[in-house]
Amino acid sequence: MNGLTQQEVVQKMASGQQNDYQEDASKSTKQIFSDNILTLFNFLNFGIGICLLFVGAYSNMAYLAIIVVNIVIGIYQEIHARNLVRKLSIVSQSEVLVIRDGKEQSISTKELVLGDLVKIGAGEQIPADLQVISGRAEANEALLTGESDLIVKETGAELLSGSFLTSGSVMAEVIRVGADNYAVRLTSEAKTHKAIRSELVDSIRKVSKFTSFVIIPLGIILFLEALFIRDASIKISVIASAAALLGMLPKGLVLLISIALTTGVTKLAK
Repeated sequence: MNGLTQQEVVQKMASGQQNDYQEDASKSTKQIFSDNILTLFNFLNFGIGICLLFVGAYSNMAYLAIIVVNIVIGIYQEIHARNLVRKLSIVSQSEVLVIRDGKEQSISTKELVLGDLVKIGAGEQIPADLQVISGRAEANEALLTGESDLIVKETGAELLSGSFLTSGSVMAEVIRVGADNYAVRLTSEAKTHKAIRSELVDSIRKVSKFTSFVIIPLGIILFLEALFIRDASIKISVIASAAALLGMLPKGLVLLISIALTTGVTKLAK
C-alpha cells in the first residue's frame, strides 16, 4: 500500500479529480441589489419623487425615506440569509492522513484526489466517499440519515462523506470526490435557490401591479384638472396630484412586512 505517486496526484488534479468542489446556487450580490431596487413599487414612488424634485417641493419628498429604509432592509435580509446558506456544510474536518509514495502525510481534505489511500481512526470524520481496503470500524451516519445506530464497516464497505468513526480504524481508498460526494449532493439540495413563495409579498405585488394601471392615467388627469380647471401653478398642481397618488401606494404596509420578514430571518438564524 504505497498509495499514489506525486506524479499521479498532479495528473488527477489537472483532470479535475480533486476534492475541492464548491457550489454556490444562491443569488449574487448584484442580483440581490437589482431585485430589491428595480421593482414596480419603487418605480412608482421614485417617479412621483422626481416630479416633486423638478418643481422644488423638497419637503414633500420625505416619504422617500420609508422607501429607502425598505430597500436597505430587503437587501440586508437577503444577503444575511445567503451567507448563512453558504456556511451550510456537513463535512467540517480540515485535514486527513494519506499515504503517498509509501509515506504518511497530513494534507487538507481539499487536496484529496481520486484513488488516494486514507487512514481514518476513531473520532475522525470521513472527508470524501471511501471504500474500506483493510481494518474494521464502527461509523455514525446520523448527520446523513438521522439514524443514531452505529454501522460496522469492514473490507469492501463504503464510508460516506459526512459520517464519522466512533471506534476502530481503517485504511480506505477515495472512490468519489467533489460534486460526486454524498455529503455534497445532500447539501446541494438545501443550497438550491428557489423562487420565494410568500403570501404577504405576493399580495403587495398584486396591489402594486393593479395600482400601476390606475395611478399613471389618474395622475395625469389630476394634474391637468388642477392646472387648467383650478388655474393652480405647476408646483401646486404637482404637489396636489402627488399627495393624492401617494395615498394609493401602501408604503407603511410594505415597510411593516419587510421588518416582519427580517425578524423571522434573524430568529431562524439563531
